[in-house]
Amino acid sequence: MSHAKLPASGSSRWLGCPASIKACEPYENTTSSASAYGTAAHALAERCLTDFSLPSKYHGIEIEGVMVDTEMVEGVEEYIDYVNQLDMFFDMTLIEERVDFSHIVPEGFGTADLVLINSDELHVVDLKFGRGIVHAENNSQLSLYALGALYAYGFMYEVKKIVLHIAQPRIGHFDRWETTPDELVAWSKWVSERANLALSANPPFEPSAKACQWCAHQANCSALAEHVNTVLTGDFDNPEALDGQVDKVSDEHIKRILDNMEMITSFLKAVEVVALERLQSGRVIPGYKIVESRKNKAWVDEEKASEALLKKLSKDDIYTQKLCTPTQALKLLGKIDTDLIDNLWSVPEGRPVLAPESDKRPSIGSVVDGFDNVK
Repeated sequence: MSHAKLPASGSSRWLGCPASIKACEPYENTTSSASAYGTAAHALAERCLTDFSLPSKYHGIEIEGVMVDTEMVEGVEEYIDYVNQLDMFFDMTLIEERVDFSHIVPEGFGTADLVLINSDELHVVDLKFGRGIVHAENNSQLSLYALGALYAYGFMYEVKKIVLHIAQPRIGHFDRWETTPDELVAWSKWVSERANLALSANPPFEPSAKACQWCAHQANCSALAEHVNTVLTGDFDNPEALDGQVDKVSDEHIKRILDNMEMITSFLKAVEVVALERLQSGRVIPGYKIVESRKNKAWVDEEKASEALLKKLSKDDIYTQKLCTPTQALKLLGKIDTDLIDNLWSVPEGRPVLAPESDKRPSIGSVVDGFDNVK
């Protein structure tokens, strides 16, 4: 299978940091177990949408080298339910459709999980089986798919509205964002400029949280290391003089660190992974060594252990029970009999946590605000 040099799935990386494409070329492509699981889930969803079969039919069967388990079946079922609610209103349904956007990005193409088109609307749906939340708003991958579909089928329909969908059934996250063809076409001009910059002889490094998150080069990126150092040290000539006294750091400096915290954390984790790989290969990093992680005792055979313990102890002694959570209970009950527990659960007050102003949750104010009403 051929791969696009500037793939839609990695567009947040090369759009953010044009140099990342060439910088990542020496690195070997690896597939994680989570990635393989997601690939199998996509293949299962495609089969079921194509031949109208139930995901449960494939339970216990190997697809794309992965055994279909209960969680995959339930996730794909939720995805198909979501799709079916949309599909009844459309004239054209394209499953796992290869879309070409090479008129914007040189040799650009990708595979959209689902494209739906009618007289004046175009919808693109992307199934995500990971647990990290992905949003539909301004999603560059889906936007490129939409532009490719618009280029291929726009002459057949007078599309006035484009809707991008993210479906993440494993975490119950379904998101959608509406835009227009004119807005996406205007955005595509900037995309084209960034694509050409990424393919140029000396593309610039531009570290950012989005660009660096999945970049194979991040642990070895001097531009990222320099950026992290600048963010952390700020205006201090001798940061060591602070000696952990964070109260001496200005609000502006704290904001700058918080704005870059995701990228800094990702960079540090990537450095840790590379350090472990180098030590395992026999290289020496002064002051560090490889040790075994902390471990706990575990039963070799739980059934035999149970039989042995029951000779001296009771079942109440050796087994523990825990009531399922309200969320688990509602899922088990399904759409019926949920009134059984309607008055038996509540959502406790959450502890104060930091969040960017763009977060949709309402602000709970400051501790000082709480004293305003105290007389």
